[in-house]
Amino acid sequence: MGEFAWHIWEPMEGHFSFNLFDRAIEVLGKAGIKTILCTPIATPPRWLTVNYPVVLRVDANGRVAGHGSRQHGDTTSPVFRAHSRRITRAMAEHYEDNPHVIGWQTDNELNTTASESYSATCQLEFQKYRSHVHPDIHAVNHALGRPLPGPGL
Repeated sequence: MGEFAWHIWEPMEGHFSFNLFDRAIEVLGKAGIKTILCTPIATPPRWLTVNYPVVLRVDANGRVAGHGSRQHGDTTSPVFRAHSRRITRAMAEHYEDNPHVIGWQTDNELNTTASESYSATCQLEFQKYRSHVHPDIHAVNHALGRPLPGPGL
């Protein structure tokens, strides 16, 4: 429950609303039905994409995803990640003692619509990863099976 409802869980930045889900979970619980909550990060709310456009995915042609397109958030964006942690933490803390909530689903379709992003933050994160795993260009090329030509070639 709640996977595509970030805009309901947090209608404005920092203002959480659990009422709708509290009522639904209670009604289901009284009927003997337990609830599994879902992180809502697959669908960032409009206030997030408007206030922080850096959270939007960028395609191979440099086009920024529009709000409302499927999985339009760039999961490499530190801003997106910070907001994702914040909403997830708020939900977990709110429901931690609720006896009707028995599980938690993180996103089960991460990056299925577009598996890559060409954003500046994605490039930076790749460069950080690359420099940690492969400290120089020769190590990168070797790992990719593309050694640089030697002298005189």
